[in-house]
Amino acid sequence: MPRVVVRPSVVADVLAAVSNSRAILDQVLFDLHNDLPRNLAQYQSNRCLPKNPGCFWYKRTYSLNVHAFNLRQLHFVVRDSDPSMLEVIWVVT
Repeated sequence: MPRVVVRPSVVADVLAAVSNSRAILDQVLFDLHNDLPRNLAQYQSNRCLPKNPGCFWYKRTYSLNVHAFNLRQLHFVVRDSDPSMLEVIWVVT
């Protein structure tokens, strides 16, 4: 299973997108480090652009409030050009 590296700027952007909730940030990081590498074959077909075959999209939806219908979908750009490592380089909120 490849190692996952998340850029600090991605962590900061995710934290801002989830209303500074550390609990949701922890859930996002858990997904990036566990769900992403375990289901890599499923996500790798979502290539960013034909001219950039080294990156793919990883999309997840998170609940911002357990008592209200408040969801946030995050789109991550993941570089997989190194087979031993996945690098999360960008997030679109």
